Amino acid sequence: MLRPAAKDQIYNIADEDNRTYLEVYQTIAKVIGVPTPKKHVPVWLANFAALLYETKCRIFNEKPNVTKMRTSIARLTRNRPVNIEKAKKELGYAPKYNLEEGLKKTWEDMNASTRQ
Repeated sequence: MLRPAAKDQIYNIADEDNRTYLEVYQTIAKVIGVPTPKKHVPVWLANFAALLYETKCRIFNEKPNVTKMRTSIARLTRNRPVNIEKAKKELGYAPKYNLEEGLKKTWEDMNASTRQ
C-alpha cells in the first residue's frame, strides 16, 4: 500500500551495490547466455564518428538515428550511481535481489511468458 507521505515523491529502487554500466552489460550478457564483446571502440572514436554522422544529417537535412548520436554514447558510457537511502527510510524498502539474481528472475519470467 502506498504511504501518504510517498505521494508525488520519486524514489530510486535498486540493490545495495553501485555498478558501472560495463558491469551491468556484462551481467546481462552472462544471464542471457551471450558472449561479451572482446574488442571495444574507444569512446573518443565513437564520439568523433557520431559527430561526423550528426554533421552529415544536418547538411543533408536528414533525421538522425538517435542511437548513433553523441548523446546516446554519453548515456551508455557514463555511470550513474543511485542512492536508495530515501526509499529505505521513507518506504522501509529493502532489496530482495541483487542485480544478477534480479536479472535471472526477470529473464526466466520473460521466457516462461513467451512459452505460454
